[in-house]
Amino acid sequence: MLAAVTRKFDAASLLEVRARCLLSAVPGFANTRSGDKPIKVDLAIVRAADQHRTIVTAKWSIRADRERQFASEFADYVRAKSDIRPFDYVLLTNEFDPARLLRACEFSSGNAPMFSRVVHINPEALTAVYGEQPEPTMQRVAAFVESGRLSGVDGWLAGLVR
Repeated sequence: MLAAVTRKFDAASLLEVRARCLLSAVPGFANTRSGDKPIKVDLAIVRAADQHRTIVTAKWSIRADRERQFASEFADYVRAKSDIRPFDYVLLTNEFDPARLLRACEFSSGNAPMFSRVVHINPEALTAVYGEQPEPTMQRVAAFVESGRLSGVDGWLAGLVR
């Protein structure tokens, strides 16, 4: 579904979109070692103009086990890189728990954010749910929405085709 939405948004066909593909099918990522389980990604997007890669993990909600999974997935992707070009790792979610969203926005690897972007299905609904006087955690999430660190699908997709 997300692949279809991305393709529809990309009317000029500037992006190569692959749903549930093997990581090794994404340019710049090598095959896994013999005997390793092949790594699949939820969505891989390659911009035609410069071959920039975006790997998307799509989670409707963010349970505690999924939070641990993010770091191990990212480590697998970094290990599988076969070139020096950077790639984006994006979380797409519809999570409404502010503590979980805050952790997703703040996850880091080394000294940098692990997720290049955290994308919410509807950040306007998210901020509306918590109202005019949100609790402190939601205030921090709202600051991430304001800064663009936590964005909506439409804004994120627009950034991909620029």
